[in-house]
Amino acid sequence: MLIGSFSPLVKIFQPQFHEALMENPDLVFSDEGQFAPGWQMRVYKPSGDYMLRWRYPKVEQSRVLLHWITGGPDGNMEVETDYTGCVQVPMAIQDTGDLFAMLESGKDGKNMQKSYHAAMEAAKEASERRIMRAIESTYYNIRTQWKTNVENNYQKHLPSVTEYLVLHVKSKQMDRKSKIEREHLKKVEDMMKTIEDKLSPNLAG
Repeated sequence: MLIGSFSPLVKIFQPQFHEALMENPDLVFSDEGQFAPGWQMRVYKPSGDYMLRWRYPKVEQSRVLLHWITGGPDGNMEVETDYTGCVQVPMAIQDTGDLFAMLESGKDGKNMQKSYHAAMEAAKEASERRIMRAIESTYYNIRTQWKTNVENNYQKHLPSVTEYLVLHVKSKQMDRKSKIEREHLKKVEDMMKTIEDKLSPNLAG
């Protein structure tokens, strides 16, 4: 089975990037320069880290490892590894072999390429869902800790780098939501004005 991680937000949970991201948090959304596809990401596990090249699908044949890293076919079974954004690329194993053979031989395989691209798009969406679930979970924990500290008059919680980057992403999302809502309101106001302007002469008559 092909697996991979495809959301750029996965960098939030990769300490090797924390220094660069703290200097410019907006780089969490970037997939260029040092963040271009192919960098080595770590999946942390007690028996030794599992290495994976970001946005480079790889074949994983161990059923136990496959399920744990990807969270199963729908990505929902292992919350512990949501932070990896790692998911299964929904292609049958024989198709995977056929695809690699086609790419190796250089032969034209439009149908196989179409199937691969469709599977990759589905995988990217699933990867984004997993990483966003990890972000929401981290944000919930930050809020809970902050509330507890306030209620007990403790010192304010200083976020870790990961928590800071999660807050940055949430803030950007809220800004974008507010902007969209403002744009929708403006359109509604413009439409209402247009309708009122057209109705006014008729009402006056």
